[in-house]
Amino acid sequence: MRAEKASWRIANERGLKLTTICPALVTGPEFCHRNPTATISYLKGAQEMYSHGLLARVDVTKLAEAHACVFKAMNNNASGRYICFDHVIDSLSEAENIIIIIIIIIIICNIKLLYIIIIIQI
Repeated sequence: MRAEKASWRIANERGLKLTTICPALVTGPEFCHRNPTATISYLKGAQEMYSHGLLARVDVTKLAEAHACVFKAMNNNASGRYICFDHVIDSLSEAENIIIIIIIIIIICNIKLLYIIIIIQI
């Protein structure tokens, strides 16, 4: 959020056109290989977001498509801030399932990381 605010400030100061895409919780086949910090940060506010009906996710493929669409639209003077999601999590059981899946993925990632560290040290 701070980086985005700084980007908007610099763009305004220099008269540049800026477009940002703010994704929901990013999921997809390579989810395990990403840094879980952003996911954990997102989930820290999950209960409050869910209570306001704002908990959502986006598949990484859809997010990539959104980036391509926004890039093409910038030729026609598109700019601004875009929120990107393809699914609203609207039931408590679905929210719990996603959290369980994320916990499992983080555990698997940590096991893979530990395995790599052990191999490097041997």
